[in-house]
Amino acid sequence: MHGNLTTAATVERQNATLIDGTKTENATLVFKPFDIVTAFPDVAQTAITIAPDRVVTTPVAPGYYAGLTVNSRSTITLKTGSYFLDNFQIEPNATLRLDDSAGPIFIYIRQSFNFKGLLVRTQTGHPQLLVGYLGTSSAFVGGPFRGTILAPNAEINLATVGATGHEGAFFGKVVRVAADVQVVHRPFSWIIGNVTIDKPAPCQGDSVNGFPAHLPL
Repeated sequence: MHGNLTTAATVERQNATLIDGTKTENATLVFKPFDIVTAFPDVAQTAITIAPDRVVTTPVAPGYYAGLTVNSRSTITLKTGSYFLDNFQIEPNATLRLDDSAGPIFIYIRQSFNFKGLLVRTQTGHPQLLVGYLGTSSAFVGGPFRGTILAPNAEINLATVGATGHEGAFFGKVVRVAADVQVVHRPFSWIIGNVTIDKPAPCQGDSVNGFPAHLPL
């Protein structure tokens, strides 16, 4: 694991493992981002199911859907905005394209999370993607994942995915990393829209406090 590891419990390590950052155990963890995602919209649109071997070129509009299922060898695109889903299922060899050219993509999932496919960003660099999972069953990450996952009530299972590994930030009740998996930490600082300081014109030697203003989720 490349980066820092923080847990409210202890770390169970198998043979031949590596953590090259700071390891902090028995820490107090607070999932503040979830204060604003517990309330879903009142009415869900029909669940989206993409049959195998289909490429959907029009991005799915942000909103509340009963579910999203993308079957093998199919492609779908999400764009900047907030998506609310009861269930999220991306099958092997299915592609989830992320068009975050206008800002971050937020995906909030209530019941089940299974990602076994591929993530492709339409821009260069690390995706502006945050997944907030509110369910209690395991959040299974069986394909190379790039982004941030918050799962305060569930285990995040980072499965073996080959040399690509997983890249981002992962916060769960339990985080389980399978054998031969590389996890590279990428911070999600893009969630902060701007920072206000309490002394706009500080003098030399003054201390300054910063207050982040989060982007609307």
